[in-house]
Amino acid sequence: MERDGSIFDLVDKNGITASSSVSIWNGNGPDLTLDDNEDTLFHSNQYSNGGYGDVYFKFEESKVINKIEFLTRHPSANNGRVDQYEILYKNSNFDADWISIYQSEITEEKGWKNANFQDVLVSEVCIRVHRSYGNWIVMNDIKFYSNTVVEDDLKTIFESLDCQAVKSQVRLKNITELKNRYQDNLEMVNLLEVGKYLWLNNNQVTRKKVKLLASNQNREEYFNTLKIKSSLPIKTAEIAFKSKKEYLIISNENINLYIVESFEKLRDKKIEIKKGLNSIYLKEDTTEVFLVDDITKNIEMTIFNADEIKNYSIGKVNYKEFIKENTNILGLVEGKNFICQLNREEIKDSYNEFDFLQGVENLDAILNYIYFLLNRNEYYHVSPFKRVLIQGINNNLVEQKSTQDGSYTTFGGMSRLMFNKLIEELANPNFCRVIAKDFIGEVNTNIELQELLTFLLTKELEFRYSRVMIIPEDIQKALWIKLRLFFNSDRFLPNIYKKIQETDLSGIQNQLEKVILWVVEILQRDVSKYFVENGYEISSEILSKCNEYPELAIDLNEVNFSNYKELIEEEISIINENYKRSIEGNI
Repeated sequence: MERDGSIFDLVDKNGITASSSVSIWNGNGPDLTLDDNEDTLFHSNQYSNGGYGDVYFKFEESKVINKIEFLTRHPSANNGRVDQYEILYKNSNFDADWISIYQSEITEEKGWKNANFQDVLVSEVCIRVHRSYGNWIVMNDIKFYSNTVVEDDLKTIFESLDCQAVKSQVRLKNITELKNRYQDNLEMVNLLEVGKYLWLNNNQVTRKKVKLLASNQNREEYFNTLKIKSSLPIKTAEIAFKSKKEYLIISNENINLYIVESFEKLRDKKIEIKKGLNSIYLKEDTTEVFLVDDITKNIEMTIFNADEIKNYSIGKVNYKEFIKENTNILGLVEGKNFICQLNREEIKDSYNEFDFLQGVENLDAILNYIYFLLNRNEYYHVSPFKRVLIQGINNNLVEQKSTQDGSYTTFGGMSRLMFNKLIEELANPNFCRVIAKDFIGEVNTNIELQELLTFLLTKELEFRYSRVMIIPEDIQKALWIKLRLFFNSDRFLPNIYKKIQETDLSGIQNQLEKVILWVVEILQRDVSKYFVENGYEISSEILSKCNEYPELAIDLNEVNFSNYKELIEEEISIINENYKRSIEGNI
């Protein structure tokens, strides 16, 4: 048969199966559209108002089609009459998502519906009903028309119409000539681009599906990526690109890919992916590729010959691999909680394989301890996010730096400031101060309270790994350390921090007096007089609440690291004795 200069044939329906997204009415399933009997019909139940219903047709063998006709006619009413519909398709190469090829006008008439469109290779077809009488779907019969000329042309290049491999005798010029012949048909051009890619790779091609769902979830859940402070949405594509290697990417939407080439400038390397087929060829290897965009639609991509990377593995965890890689003076080491950029030669000269692994373990251990102290996992309900640490060259300072897209920690001089086989040396004051400030900076509190929390976290880290807690000369800081020693547990800071997480402090001007009340509640002792003596301003309302608790039996001013355990025992002894006397006095 011939239509508009093209050869077409009716597709044999014996190789087609039908299904639907909508439940069926009274046993009238979608397979009844394939029996060539106009008196039988597919009759669905109602789909939702404002929604749509899909009817699917899957082909046993792929076909090039350019026309679909279907009959919608209820024998006794208008129920299920299809008034507006859309045609979508998939094939084995472009099946990342349904591709739309036809949208009908609104026609409120029973009878045959005709859809003509450009030649497309299909393995599945969807008739999406957007409007119908009563929100039912009635479909009696369906006809698919194939273009046998185009099918024959494709068969000269590909082993089958699945287009998964090219024939061994095909030459590149054959593919180019056919592509030029169909230059006005984007579907055919893209298929032949795939054919060219298969030919160049001797049919040794893998296909990786990447699917990212649109979401309005709390952006803090993306903190389990490289970002530290920024709430920028960022998702991994779990791939990397090798140098001088061509990749094909088929996407159902426009999207930007970003390469973490430099932590200071995350967005330096951007690859724009257009809807449809894209060819990627880069001169240098990349680290992991990320999607850094608001994802307002579902994104689905098929990536040919993707080099997969999972769990944000952009650094080395193997000593020998780290040492032998010679692409940069600085190399990336990765642990569970961090990615650290270190000088390769320094690591080679100062570390053996055991020391290297110990350094990874030590840094992970400290960061794990911080997560424990700050209730991080309980609060965010996600895995801890990775810290980015970068070694400089000029000084021994440890500093936190911010960029448009987040922040990172930089340290100068020797690697031991951030990566050390001895955990006691790693937990140095500089390290503890900056890491503590980095974490505490994410809390919505005023500067005064942030400085206090940073101080307490720093001292807690020092104490854990040095086993000494020195009383500072500053009288206000000294008071907090005396309170921590009297509490005699590393849960002192977590108890305060959890209260902060649970409380909106944005409208409170004197946030510290709120914390003082929490300390009284945590200790079950009224220590407010020590805060007043040391220059803290406390309102009468807060003081009244503090006075509901008993005062300390000991003098907090006498507490230091040498005697705090003895004074705790003395406090318990005095309290018990006073309680005993009160009981005896009431007998």
